[in-house]
Amino acid sequence: MYEQHSQGQRDREETAEQTNLGRVMAVGTVVLWLATLLLITGQGALRGLF
Repeated sequence: MYEQHSQGQRDREETAEQTNLGRVMAVGTVVLWLATLLLITGQGALRGLF
């Protein structure tokens, strides 16, 4: 019975780690996309915003 509890705990921890990794990858992708967009459009786009 203890082994089942231990396995369940490990499964939950692995799922949480995968969720965190997914979030980090999603945020990194958005930041990379924004940086690329900024480089492509140049400083002229920034002048239009401010």
